Amino acid sequence: MCPYLFSSYLLPWLQKRKHQKVLQKEKISPKGKKAPVEKTSTKQPPVKKTPVEKKPPTKKVVSKKTAEKVVNTAVKSVAKKLEKSVANDLFTGYHSVEGRIFLSNPKSYGEIPDLLELQKRGYADFLEIYLPKLFNDVNPIRDIGGNKLNITISDLKVSEPIETIEICKKKELTYGGIITAKIKLVENVEDEKTKKKSEKVLFSKRANIGILPLMTPSATYIINGVERVIISQIVRSYGIFYSKKEMRYGFKLIPENGPWLEVDVEKYGTIVARINKSRKFPITALFRIFGIESDDEIRSLFANCFEEEDINYIDITLKKDKDTHDAISAAEFIYNKLRPGELIDPQSALDYVKAQFLDPNRILVGRIARRKINAKL
Repeated sequence: MCPYLFSSYLLPWLQKRKHQKVLQKEKISPKGKKAPVEKTSTKQPPVKKTPVEKKPPTKKVVSKKTAEKVVNTAVKSVAKKLEKSVANDLFTGYHSVEGRIFLSNPKSYGEIPDLLELQKRGYADFLEIYLPKLFNDVNPIRDIGGNKLNITISDLKVSEPIETIEICKKKELTYGGIITAKIKLVENVEDEKTKKKSEKVLFSKRANIGILPLMTPSATYIINGVERVIISQIVRSYGIFYSKKEMRYGFKLIPENGPWLEVDVEKYGTIVARINKSRKFPITALFRIFGIESDDEIRSLFANCFEEEDINYIDITLKKDKDTHDAISAAEFIYNKLRPGELIDPQSALDYVKAQFLDPNRILVGRIARRKINAKL
Protein backbone atom coordinates (compact mmCIF):
# COMPACT_ATOMS: atom_id res chain seq x y z
CA MET A 1 0.00 0.00 0.00
CA CYS A 2 2.80 2.48 0.86
CA PRO A 3 4.47 2.54 -2.58
CA TYR A 4 1.07 2.91 -4.22
CA LEU A 5 0.07 5.91 -2.11
CA PHE A 6 3.45 7.62 -2.68
CA SER A 7 3.28 7.24 -6.46
CA SER A 8 -0.37 8.22 -6.84
CA TYR A 9 -0.84 11.07 -4.38
CA LEU A 10 2.36 12.40 -2.84
CA LEU A 11 4.60 12.51 -5.91
CA PRO A 12 2.24 14.68 -8.08
CA TRP A 13 1.74 17.05 -5.15
CA LEU A 14 5.46 17.53 -4.61
CA GLN A 15 6.04 18.21 -8.28
CA LYS A 16 3.29 20.84 -8.29
CA ARG A 17 4.78 22.60 -5.26
CA LYS A 18 8.17 22.68 -6.85
CA HIS A 19 6.78 24.19 -10.04
CA GLN A 20 4.98 26.93 -8.12
CA LYS A 21 8.19 27.95 -6.30
CA VAL A 22 10.08 28.25 -9.60
CA LEU A 23 7.33 30.47 -11.02
CA GLN A 24 7.39 32.72 -8.02
CA LYS A 25 11.16 33.22 -8.37
CA GLU A 26 10.92 34.06 -12.08
CA LYS A 27 7.63 36.03 -11.63
CA ILE A 28 5.89 34.18 -14.43
CA SER A 29 2.16 33.64 -14.53
CA PRO A 30 0.88 30.15 -14.43
CA LYS A 31 -0.15 30.41 -18.11
CA GLY A 32 3.45 30.93 -19.20
CA LYS A 33 3.53 34.71 -19.50
CA LYS A 34 5.75 36.99 -17.50
CA ALA A 35 4.00 39.24 -15.07
CA PRO A 36 4.24 42.99 -15.81
CA VAL A 37 6.78 44.85 -13.74
CA GLU A 38 5.67 48.14 -12.24
CA LYS A 39 8.07 50.97 -12.84
CA THR A 40 8.86 52.93 -9.73
CA SER A 41 10.95 56.08 -9.45
CA THR A 42 14.32 55.72 -7.73
CA LYS A 43 14.02 59.11 -6.11
CA GLN A 44 12.42 58.98 -2.76
CA PRO A 45 10.85 61.99 -1.13
CA PRO A 46 13.02 63.59 1.58
CA VAL A 47 12.28 62.48 5.04
CA LYS A 48 11.85 65.15 7.61
CA LYS A 49 14.00 64.63 10.66
CA THR A 50 12.18 65.15 13.80
CA PRO A 51 14.22 66.39 16.78
CA VAL A 52 14.85 63.65 19.32
CA GLU A 53 14.10 64.64 22.81
CA LYS A 54 16.89 63.82 25.23
CA LYS A 55 15.72 61.71 28.01
CA PRO A 56 17.16 62.25 31.45
CA PRO A 57 19.64 59.51 32.49
CA THR A 58 18.00 56.81 34.37
CA LYS A 59 19.57 55.86 37.64
CA LYS A 60 20.33 52.22 38.00
CA VAL A 61 19.51 50.72 41.28
CA VAL A 62 22.63 48.93 42.56
CA SER A 63 22.96 46.87 45.67
CA LYS A 64 25.15 47.96 48.56
CA LYS A 65 27.74 45.16 48.09
CA THR A 66 28.33 45.93 44.41
CA ALA A 67 28.69 49.64 45.21
CA GLU A 68 31.31 48.85 47.85
CA LYS A 69 33.24 46.67 45.36
CA VAL A 70 33.26 49.42 42.76
CA VAL A 71 34.44 51.99 45.29
CA ASN A 72 37.18 49.67 46.59
CA THR A 73 38.55 48.94 43.11
CA ALA A 74 38.61 52.66 42.28
CA VAL A 75 40.39 53.48 45.52
CA LYS A 76 42.94 50.71 44.93
CA SER A 77 43.70 51.90 41.39
CA VAL A 78 44.17 55.47 42.60
CA ALA A 79 46.41 54.26 45.46
CA LYS A 80 48.55 52.23 43.08
CA LYS A 81 49.00 55.23 40.81
CA LEU A 82 49.98 57.38 43.80
CA GLU A 83 52.42 54.74 45.04
CA LYS A 84 54.08 54.54 41.66
CA SER A 85 54.42 58.30 41.37
CA VAL A 86 55.78 58.62 44.94
CA ALA A 87 58.19 55.70 44.40
CA ASN A 88 59.44 57.24 41.18
CA ASP A 89 60.06 60.52 42.98
CA LEU A 90 61.77 58.92 46.00
CA PHE A 91 63.93 56.38 44.18
CA THR A 92 65.02 58.34 41.17
CA GLY A 93 68.59 57.48 40.28
CA TYR A 94 68.49 54.00 41.82
CA HIS A 95 69.00 50.82 39.86
CA SER A 96 65.78 49.09 38.79
CA VAL A 97 65.20 45.88 36.89
CA GLU A 98 61.70 44.96 35.65
CA GLY A 99 60.02 47.28 38.16
CA ARG A 100 62.12 46.14 41.12
CA ILE A 101 64.17 48.90 42.74
CA PHE A 102 67.59 48.04 44.21
CA LEU A 103 69.03 50.41 46.80
CA SER A 104 72.58 49.17 46.19
CA ASN A 105 74.49 50.21 43.12
CA PRO A 106 74.65 47.65 40.34
CA LYS A 107 77.81 45.61 40.05
CA SER A 108 79.73 46.65 36.97
CA TYR A 109 82.15 44.15 35.52
CA GLY A 110 84.94 45.35 33.29
CA GLU A 111 86.09 43.71 30.15
CA ILE A 112 88.46 40.76 30.34
CA PRO A 113 91.97 42.19 29.98
CA ASP A 114 94.49 40.94 27.48
CA LEU A 115 96.53 38.47 29.52
CA LEU A 116 99.32 38.57 26.94
CA GLU A 117 99.67 42.35 27.01
CA LEU A 118 102.71 42.26 29.31
CA GLN A 119 104.60 39.89 27.00
CA LYS A 120 103.69 41.85 23.86
CA ARG A 121 104.56 45.22 25.38
CA GLY A 122 107.88 43.89 26.67
CA TYR A 123 108.84 42.57 23.24
CA ALA A 124 107.82 45.85 21.58
CA ASP A 125 110.02 47.78 24.05
CA PHE A 126 112.88 45.40 23.29
CA LEU A 127 112.67 46.11 19.55
CA GLU A 128 112.21 49.87 19.88
CA ILE A 129 114.40 50.76 22.89
CA TYR A 130 116.72 48.05 24.15
CA LEU A 131 117.97 46.57 20.88
CA PRO A 132 119.25 49.92 19.51
CA LYS A 133 120.64 50.72 22.97
CA LEU A 134 122.60 47.46 22.96
CA PHE A 135 124.39 48.41 19.75
CA ASN A 136 124.88 52.00 20.86
CA ASP A 137 126.69 50.80 23.99
CA VAL A 138 129.30 48.92 21.94
CA ASN A 139 129.72 51.58 19.24
CA PRO A 140 132.33 52.18 17.96
CA ILE A 141 134.02 48.78 17.90
CA ARG A 142 137.76 49.40 17.83
CA ASP A 143 140.71 47.19 16.98
CA ILE A 144 143.11 45.78 19.57
CA GLY A 145 145.33 48.85 19.45
CA GLY A 146 142.29 51.10 19.55
CA ASN A 147 143.77 53.64 17.15
CA LYS A 148 143.66 52.47 13.56
CA LEU A 149 140.33 50.81 12.68
CA ASN A 150 136.82 51.15 14.08
CA ILE A 151 133.38 49.96 13.08
CA THR A 152 130.10 51.76 13.74
CA ILE A 153 126.66 50.10 13.51
CA SER A 154 123.58 52.29 12.98
CA ASP A 155 120.05 52.35 11.52
CA LEU A 156 118.90 48.94 12.76
CA LYS A 157 115.92 47.32 11.07
CA VAL A 158 114.19 43.96 11.53
CA SER A 159 112.61 42.44 8.43
CA GLU A 160 109.34 40.56 8.15
CA PRO A 161 109.27 36.83 9.06
CA ILE A 162 111.22 34.67 6.64
CA GLU A 163 108.69 31.82 6.73
CA THR A 164 105.19 31.37 8.12
CA ILE A 165 104.48 29.75 11.47
CA GLU A 166 103.17 26.51 9.95
CA ILE A 167 106.20 26.07 7.68
CA CYS A 168 108.61 26.74 10.57
CA LYS A 169 106.92 24.04 12.65
CA LYS A 170 106.96 21.51 9.82
CA LYS A 171 110.53 22.14 8.65
CA GLU A 172 111.95 22.74 12.17
CA LEU A 173 112.98 26.32 11.42
CA THR A 174 113.16 29.43 13.57
CA TYR A 175 110.34 31.91 13.15
CA GLY A 176 112.26 35.17 12.88
CA GLY A 177 113.35 38.12 10.81
CA ILE A 178 116.72 39.31 9.56
CA ILE A 179 118.45 42.15 11.42
CA THR A 180 119.96 44.59 8.96
CA ALA A 181 122.04 47.67 9.78
CA LYS A 182 124.27 50.22 8.19
CA ILE A 183 127.89 49.24 8.86
CA LYS A 184 130.72 51.70 8.43
CA LEU A 185 134.39 50.69 8.58
CA VAL A 186 136.74 53.61 9.11
CA GLU A 187 140.55 53.69 9.08
CA ASN A 188 142.42 56.42 10.94
CA VAL A 189 145.26 57.63 8.71
CA GLU A 190 148.05 59.90 9.94
CA ASP A 191 150.03 62.03 7.53
CA GLU A 192 153.77 61.54 8.01
CA LYS A 193 154.70 65.10 7.09
CA THR A 194 151.98 67.17 8.76
CA LYS A 195 151.04 64.47 11.31
CA LYS A 196 147.40 65.25 10.85
CA LYS A 197 144.89 62.48 11.39
CA SER A 198 142.15 61.83 8.89
CA GLU A 199 139.45 59.18 8.47
CA LYS A 200 139.26 56.97 5.43
CA VAL A 201 136.00 55.10 4.88
CA LEU A 202 136.73 51.56 3.74
CA PHE A 203 133.21 50.13 3.83
CA SER A 204 129.79 51.74 4.20
CA LYS A 205 126.81 49.59 3.25
CA ARG A 206 123.81 47.81 4.75
CA ALA A 207 124.55 44.29 5.84
CA ASN A 208 122.76 41.40 7.52
CA ILE A 209 123.77 40.91 11.15
CA GLY A 210 121.72 37.87 12.08
CA ILE A 211 118.27 36.36 12.59
CA LEU A 212 116.12 37.63 15.49
CA PRO A 213 113.31 35.35 16.74
CA LEU A 214 109.96 37.11 16.38
CA MET A 215 106.94 36.84 18.62
CA THR A 216 103.87 35.05 17.30
CA PRO A 217 100.35 36.49 17.80
CA SER A 218 99.96 34.14 20.80
CA ALA A 219 103.09 35.64 22.49
CA THR A 220 105.29 32.58 21.86
CA TYR A 221 108.52 31.94 19.96
CA ILE A 222 109.32 29.13 17.55
CA ILE A 223 112.94 28.00 17.87
CA ASN A 224 113.98 25.17 15.54
CA GLY A 225 110.34 24.16 15.08
CA VAL A 226 109.56 24.02 18.82
CA GLU A 227 107.16 26.56 20.29
CA ARG A 228 108.57 28.14 23.45
CA VAL A 229 107.52 30.78 25.98
CA ILE A 230 109.57 33.39 27.87
CA ILE A 231 108.54 33.60 31.54
CA SER A 232 108.71 37.02 33.20
CA GLN A 233 110.76 37.07 36.38
CA ILE A 234 111.14 39.62 39.15
CA VAL A 235 114.65 41.09 39.11
CA ARG A 236 116.32 42.58 42.17
CA SER A 237 115.97 46.34 41.96
CA TYR A 238 119.07 48.44 41.38
CA GLY A 239 120.34 50.78 44.08
CA ILE A 240 121.77 50.61 47.60
CA PHE A 241 120.28 48.43 50.34
CA TYR A 242 121.16 48.59 54.03
CA SER A 243 121.07 45.69 56.46
CA LYS A 244 121.30 45.25 60.23
CA LYS A 245 122.16 42.12 62.18
CA GLU A 246 122.85 42.14 65.92
CA MET A 247 123.83 45.83 65.96
CA ARG A 248 126.15 45.29 63.00
CA TYR A 249 125.35 47.23 59.87
CA GLY A 250 126.14 46.66 56.22
CA PHE A 251 125.07 47.66 52.74
CA LYS A 252 124.84 46.21 49.25
CA LEU A 253 125.39 48.32 46.12
CA ILE A 254 123.72 46.87 43.00
CA PRO A 255 124.37 48.73 39.70
CA GLU A 256 122.44 48.20 36.49
CA ASN A 257 125.51 46.71 34.81
CA GLY A 258 128.71 45.76 36.56
CA PRO A 259 129.96 44.11 39.77
CA TRP A 260 128.01 44.05 43.03
CA LEU A 261 129.74 45.49 46.09
CA GLU A 262 128.82 44.16 49.55
CA VAL A 263 130.21 45.64 52.79
CA ASP A 264 129.55 44.09 56.23
CA VAL A 265 130.84 44.32 59.77
CA GLU A 266 131.98 41.04 61.27
CA LYS A 267 131.44 39.88 64.82
CA TYR A 268 134.82 41.13 66.07
CA GLY A 269 134.52 44.57 64.37
CA THR A 270 136.37 44.01 61.10
CA ILE A 271 134.85 45.74 58.06
CA VAL A 272 135.02 43.37 55.10
CA ALA A 273 133.98 43.70 51.45
CA ARG A 274 132.98 41.35 48.65
CA ILE A 275 132.96 41.95 44.90
CA ASN A 276 130.48 39.82 42.95
CA LYS A 277 130.00 37.51 45.96
CA SER A 278 133.68 36.57 45.97
CA ARG A 279 135.75 35.84 49.05
CA LYS A 280 135.81 38.64 51.58
CA PHE A 281 138.77 40.99 52.12
CA PRO A 282 139.32 44.05 54.38
CA ILE A 283 137.75 47.26 53.11
CA THR A 284 141.02 49.11 53.68
CA ALA A 285 142.60 47.17 50.78
CA LEU A 286 140.00 48.72 48.46
CA PHE A 287 140.80 52.19 49.82
CA ARG A 288 144.50 51.75 48.95
CA ILE A 289 143.66 50.97 45.30
CA PHE A 290 141.78 54.28 44.90
CA GLY A 291 144.67 56.42 46.18
CA ILE A 292 144.30 56.33 49.99
CA GLU A 293 147.32 54.09 50.53
CA SER A 294 148.82 54.74 53.98
CA ASP A 295 147.19 53.90 57.31
CA ASP A 296 147.34 57.51 58.48
CA GLU A 297 145.41 58.71 55.43
CA ILE A 298 142.72 56.12 56.09
CA ARG A 299 142.46 57.13 59.77
CA SER A 300 142.25 60.82 58.89
CA LEU A 301 139.47 60.08 56.43
CA PHE A 302 137.30 58.70 59.26
CA ALA A 303 138.64 60.90 62.08
CA ASN A 304 135.31 62.58 62.92
CA CYS A 305 133.15 59.48 62.50
CA PHE A 306 133.81 57.85 65.88
CA GLU A 307 133.51 59.15 69.42
CA GLU A 308 135.65 58.10 72.36
CA GLU A 309 133.03 55.73 73.70
CA ASP A 310 132.40 54.10 70.30
CA ILE A 311 134.28 51.16 68.87
CA ASN A 312 136.80 52.28 66.27
CA TYR A 313 136.14 49.81 63.47
CA ILE A 314 138.80 51.35 61.22
CA ASP A 315 141.61 50.61 63.70
CA ILE A 316 140.36 47.04 64.08
CA THR A 317 140.26 46.62 60.29
CA LEU A 318 143.78 48.07 59.85
CA LYS A 319 145.16 45.63 62.42
CA LYS A 320 143.50 42.79 60.48
CA ASP A 321 144.83 44.06 57.14
CA LYS A 322 148.45 42.85 57.31
CA ASP A 323 148.87 41.79 53.65
CA THR A 324 148.46 45.19 51.95
CA HIS A 325 150.61 48.32 52.35
CA ASP A 326 150.14 50.22 49.06
CA ALA A 327 148.04 50.14 45.88
CA ILE A 328 150.08 47.45 44.09
CA SER A 329 150.02 44.98 46.99
CA ALA A 330 146.30 45.65 47.53
CA ALA A 331 145.56 45.02 43.84
CA GLU A 332 147.38 41.67 43.91
CA PHE A 333 145.59 40.69 47.10
CA ILE A 334 142.09 41.54 45.76
CA TYR A 335 142.80 39.98 42.33
CA ASN A 336 143.68 36.69 44.03
CA LYS A 337 140.33 36.85 45.83
CA LEU A 338 138.46 37.48 42.58
CA ARG A 339 140.37 35.00 40.40
CA PRO A 340 142.24 32.59 42.61
CA GLY A 341 145.08 30.66 40.96
CA GLU A 342 145.61 33.03 38.01
CA LEU A 343 149.00 34.68 37.55
CA ILE A 344 149.14 38.33 36.54
CA ASP A 345 151.62 41.17 36.82
CA PRO A 346 150.88 43.76 39.57
CA GLN A 347 150.17 46.68 37.23
CA SER A 348 147.65 44.68 35.19
CA ALA A 349 145.95 43.58 38.41
CA LEU A 350 145.70 47.22 39.51
CA ASP A 351 144.23 48.26 36.15
CA TYR A 352 141.75 45.37 36.26
CA VAL A 353 140.40 46.18 39.74
CA LYS A 354 140.18 49.91 38.98
CA ALA A 355 138.35 49.22 35.73
CA GLN A 356 135.70 47.23 37.63
CA PHE A 357 134.51 50.48 39.26
CA LEU A 358 135.79 53.30 37.04
CA ASP A 359 135.49 52.10 33.43
CA PRO A 360 132.06 53.10 32.00
CA ASN A 361 132.19 50.13 29.65
CA ARG A 362 132.33 47.75 32.64
CA ILE A 363 130.00 49.40 35.16
CA LEU A 364 126.79 51.40 34.77
CA VAL A 365 124.93 52.50 37.85
CA GLY A 366 121.79 53.47 35.91
CA ARG A 367 119.17 56.10 36.55
CA ILE A 368 117.10 53.89 38.88
CA ALA A 369 120.06 53.05 41.12
CA ARG A 370 121.29 56.66 41.03
CA ARG A 371 117.92 57.95 42.15
CA LYS A 372 117.72 55.49 45.04
CA ILE A 373 121.29 56.24 46.16
CA ASN A 374 120.63 60.00 46.13
CA ALA A 375 117.36 59.53 48.03
CA LYS A 376 118.98 57.45 50.79
CA LEU A 377 122.21 59.39 51.10
